[in-house]
Formats: sequence, C-alpha cells, structure tokens
Amino acid sequence: MAKSGTKTFVMVLKILLSIFLSSIFVITAFVLPIYYSVAGIFTPKTVTTVVQNIDFVEIIKDSEEFNTVIEDLGIDKNAVNKIVQSDEFGDFLESCTGTVMDAVINDPHYLESFDVGVLQDIVNNHVDDITAVLQEEINGSIKKEDVQSTMHKFLEENSDQIKENILYLAPSNEKSHPAYKIMSFIQTTLKLPVILLAILFEVLLLGLIYLLNKNKFGGFIWTTVNSAILLVLLTLVFALFKSNFITNAFISAPNIWGNVATTMLGTVTAKLLIAIIVLLLLITACIIAFILLKKYAAKKEVVAINETSIEPETITKAEQPLEEVDE
Repeated sequence: MAKSGTKTFVMVLKILLSIFLSSIFVITAFVLPIYYSVAGIFTPKTVTTVVQNIDFVEIIKDSEEFNTVIEDLGIDKNAVNKIVQSDEFGDFLESCTGTVMDAVINDPHYLESFDVGVLQDIVNNHVDDITAVLQEEINGSIKKEDVQSTMHKFLEENSDQIKENILYLAPSNEKSHPAYKIMSFIQTTLKLPVILLAILFEVLLLGLIYLLNKNKFGGFIWTTVNSAILLVLLTLVFALFKSNFITNAFISAPNIWGNVATTMLGTVTAKLLIAIIVLLLLITACIIAFILLKKYAAKKEVVAINETSIEPETITKAEQPLEEVDE
C-alpha cells in the first residue's frame, strides 16, 4: 500500500514538474524567435539590405555630387540600382555600416575623431570586387585605380557632411540616452555565443521534459505537444505581420520610409518563417520517432514472450518411466 502511494506521488510530481518546465519552454521559445526577428533589424546586414532596396536612380537624379561620380566612371544612371544591389557592392556597404554602427553603439566618443580615412580603407579592401561589378555595367574597360581614386575623391570632398551625419547618430550625453545602452545590449545578444546559449537552454528544457517522461516514450508526446502549442502561437504572429492591415500600413508610408519599413517587415517575417519550419521538422521527427520506437518495443516484447514461453513436451516411449516399459 505504501509502495503504491509513493509511486503515485512520484508520478504526480513528474507531471507537475513537466507542466512547469513546459510552461517555461513555451514562453521562452515564443519570445526568443520574436526577439531575434525584431533585433535582426539592427544589424549591418539588414541595414545594408534596406539601403540596397532604395531607388537610387530617383534619389541621385538631382544630386550633383553623385552624378559627377557616375559620369567620371562612365556609368549609365539606369544601371545604378543594379550595381548597388549586387552582392559585391552589398559586402562593401555592410563593411561600412558595420564600422559605423560599432562606433556609434559601442564607442560613441570615438566618432568625435572619426575620419573618412576609415571608409577609404574599406574601399581599398573591396575595390577589386566593385571594379568587377562596374566592368559589367559600362561600355569599355575601367581600371581599379580609377575606381579607387574616384571613390576616395568623393569621400574627401564630402568628408564634412559624412562626419556631420555620423556624429548626428552619436549621443551628446550618454546618460541622457538610455537607448544606446539598449542598442548595445541588443548587439551583445546577437553575437553567436549568446545565440547558441539561448538555443542550448531550450534544448536542455526539452531534454529534462523528455527524461521525466521517457517511460514508454512519453517524452516524445510532451515534446510534440509543446512544439505544437509554440507553432500555433508563432503562426498567429506570422499571420498578423503578413496581414493586409500591417503590410498596407507600411507600404503607404511616404517615399523612402515605405521601402525601409517594408524591408524591415520582410526581415522579421522571414526569420519567423524559419522558426516555424524548424518547429514543423521537430514535430515531424518526434512523431516518426515515437511510432518507430513503439513498434520496435512491441516487436521486442513479443519476441521476449515467445522465448520465455514453455512448449508442451512430447513424451517418447524411450522417455517413459521404467515401470511402464516393463509392462
């Protein structure tokens, strides 16, 4: 009786602990994809994507500085968007953006002595790739040295404006700008080791839930149910972001901001979609594993029963008692 009561108590304790861990898993695993989807907006890669999606042909048509650069390089205005949207030019923009963002967020005081020479060094590192892209869009050949000198000249002539724009991003008083501390925290959480720790935490939660319910492979059922709940919640958020109400609000934003907002929304939904696909794969894997292991266990049990069963012995005449033989 006492043994049965202890067994019941342990079973109830396992269920309660599993529910508690499942709640933590669902909440944290719901928040993390949304957080990282939104936080991904504040990365050099996303900023570069936003910049590359801008209609530069429309913007630079009245810019004397840009038009001079384009004419010096012999580029057709209508080819500007194609050049900017190339992977090679994107890598160059991402390097520039990463350098500026790192300074603004992590070391804003450095910007007071910021020099365009930093950007010129980035030009030097990417000039070969940029030249290759330009070569495809102009009539005739172009030398790497010409591209390099033209871009350096543009940076030098607009150095004051560039520095002014960059300084505008920096806080004048760090204490009065808590947003920069938040941005610094976001940048820290976007580092690979932190992301891996967050993933490991979720995996450990699932592992504990599985171990608590591993009897008869019940851990797979718990994992499937938790993942299904999470899948429904993330799908609802994804559907909300993809709804006409949200998309139309972004698209209707004036001029360039509509393009920027649409690109950022696309970044968020793309990462949410990745999380949804991962959950679908996890659910599918758990269901398949549960079915296969159940069948294997049942088959193994049948074999064990057959091996331990005693078949009736056939008593031969030679094995009969001696008395019966004599008779």
